Amino acid sequence: MSVPPINLDTTLGAVFIGNIVAAIENTRDGRAFKQLNQVIITFLFITILSIVSRHNNFLLFVIVGTF
Repeated sequence: MSVPPINLDTTLGAVFIGNIVAAIENTRDGRAFKQLNQVIITFLFITILSIVSRHNNFLLFVIVGTF
């Protein structure tokens, strides 16, 4: 039996929204907004990498290799 392909955009979007909800619900801490900012920055970074990788795999390799 074959496994259906995973839609990475939908999966990342669901994880992103879940992390935002968790960060907002965690308002008892002063770290909630810092966590929310980290989630947004991480999501934008992953989105940029996915766009770059669709167009130029070598550029993706160079960007990932710098971190």
